[in-house]
Amino acid sequence: MLVQSKGGMERAECLSRRRFVVGLIGVWATGCKTEKDKKDEELAKRRKDAADVVETLGEIAKAAKKDKADKPPKKGAKGIGYVLLEELEVTLDGEPRPDLNLDYMSANLWLDAVRDVSGGRKADLRHFESLGRLAYVGVVVPREVKKPKLTDNGFKFDGGTFAGDVLIYSVHDGKRLGGASFAARSSEKVDFKQTGSREDNAAYWMMHDFGEQIAKAAKEASNAEP
Repeated sequence: MLVQSKGGMERAECLSRRRFVVGLIGVWATGCKTEKDKKDEELAKRRKDAADVVETLGEIAKAAKKDKADKPPKKGAKGIGYVLLEELEVTLDGEPRPDLNLDYMSANLWLDAVRDVSGGRKADLRHFESLGRLAYVGVVVPREVKKPKLTDNGFKFDGGTFAGDVLIYSVHDGKRLGGASFAARSSEKVDFKQTGSREDNAAYWMMHDFGEQIAKAAKEASNAEP
């Protein structure tokens, strides 16, 4: 028979109480998450979901190189993000956007989410929320491009022209929903904002306008009647 001394019993009871208190503290700490903890958890979940979308976008980029605009997309589709094929490819590689793109002024936050995942950048919850709202992607594939060019020491420019296809894909499964051919050109007049050097500034806004006109034409073409 094992006989336990009074002192030993007291020590055992004390140890038991300590373990109970530690357990209560652990439960309390788990249930009292800070706003930062909640944000970090949401960010981790969004990043995981985004990784799946990025994988699908990679397959879409490959398909867009060979797919044709052989049938018009359905009219009125919502949640379409437009991107040049080259722009999508370099973003998937985590590289900076090219000089001609449809994302001037960071209008497409979903592209930043792709860049966050692919390039290992510090993630931003707004980017992932934007990606979560993306239902379709309109990949703009150029066929003939003449970029605009500055003249007269940056005081004037020769407008650019663009001809190509916009191919609509589902972000959910990568399925192509159709496509359309379209053309675009620079605006007749462009407001060169007066910040920085004239030529650098003029070149930026000149390309900004060209990208905007391409995006506008792509959107109009992708809403064509079936």
